Amino acid sequence: MNNFAEFIDYCMSFYNDVDGLYPIDKLTEEELALATLKYLDLCASSDIEWGDGDSLDRERVRNIVIESRAIKQGGWITDEPVSKVSTKSPNLPNFV
Repeated sequence: MNNFAEFIDYCMSFYNDVDGLYPIDKLTEEELALATLKYLDLCASSDIEWGDGDSLDRERVRNIVIESRAIKQGGWITDEPVSKVSTKSPNLPNFV
C-alpha cells in the first residue's frame, strides 16, 4: 500500500455491505479509518508489525472493527479479544 486512503479502499473492497466478499453490515470508511489508526498505534507500541497493508493487516483491522462494535453494543469491556470472551453468564439461563 502506498498510503492510508489506499488501505481503507482495499479494506472496503472486502468488507463493504453492498458487494464485499466478507460484508460487515453498515461499515463506513470512518469506522475503518479509526480501526486502522488503532491498529497502527498497536503496531507502534508492541511487537506486532505492520505488513505494508497486506491481508493480515486487513484482517486485524477487521477484528478491531468487530471488537469495537461489540463493546458499543453492550458487549463486555475487557482486554481480551471478543473471540476469547465467554458468553456464558451465571445470571442468565442457558438457552442452547
